Amino acid sequence: MQEIDDLKHRVEINWKDEGRHNYSTLCGRWLDECFENKYLDLGQVMDRIENGSLQVSYPVMLNPETYFSHTIALWFGGITLTNDSFSVAGVKAIQLNYILAIENEADDER
Repeated sequence: MQEIDDLKHRVEINWKDEGRHNYSTLCGRWLDECFENKYLDLGQVMDRIENGSLQVSYPVMLNPETYFSHTIALWFGGITLTNDSFSVAGVKAIQLNYILAIENEADDER
């Protein structure tokens, strides 16, 4: 997952006489910060998830590092639950979204 996200930051376009653009210059923003995939923050605790010392609760998990509430049921696909149905045993896919700015006609063109 992280490799895909890193690739997003390296992709560039040359646009007319404006020069080069990348995700950082084209992204949708909130309080001057690009919208990012908060689910990639789970990488910070992936070692604990993989060794079983941290369970991914279902349908919502609170990341113990960032305190972000991950809605597992919305962003993960092919979910397999544990026998008690309160924890995730595995997932087949994760949805990643990259939101671009659409504030004006120039944004739409780029």
